[in-house]
Amino acid sequence: LGREERREAEEREETLTEVSAFLRGYEEKYAGLARKLDLLQEGLRRAVEFRDAVTLARQTLETISQETYRDWAVDLNTFAAGLLKDLGTGSRNMEFGEDLAFQLRHRGKMLTEQEAAQQLSAGARDGMYLAARLAVARVLGGEEGGAPLILDDPFAHADDQRLLAGLRLLVSAARRRQVLLLACQHSRYHWALEQLGRPEALAVLDLPFP
Repeated sequence: LGREERREAEEREETLTEVSAFLRGYEEKYAGLARKLDLLQEGLRRAVEFRDAVTLARQTLETISQETYRDWAVDLNTFAAGLLKDLGTGSRNMEFGEDLAFQLRHRGKMLTEQEAAQQLSAGARDGMYLAARLAVARVLGGEEGGAPLILDDPFAHADDQRLLAGLRLLVSAARRRQVLLLACQHSRYHWALEQLGRPEALAVLDLPFP
């Protein structure tokens, strides 16, 4: 009995020692884990604040974008419609979206840019794109003008009437910004200049081919 009691006492002592060692180890780890938990909670709080700030900024930008679009969309669409009429494209209205993609009203139908490009004649299509570029350049450049407007033979498919109408518009646009028109039909443009009375705003540079 004495030996059995001593064995049980030793086992209890060993168990108590193991439990005490486990508790001490847990207490040592707990401090580090608690610090990590605090850091994670602080990081989560900051992440939530950042998310809320980004959400607020996005909503604010969307509101500003919509307000800005409403401010310039009417002027842009009205000016573009006037250009279409002056260029004789046969289209009435051009409506721009916030991303400056546009739709065209032609013969009573509202067409997307891609549909209009497929259905219009080559001359009318060139006039459509010229009207869009001039309208956007005017709105983005403001009354003070802006960067030069570079056009690569925008009247390649235009008849004589549209060519003269388009050049008149470019002369008007040149009052606000520099307009560079690149073309290879020299004789035709010289004829057009004569028809327009060689306005001072137009300067011709005849460059020889290499």
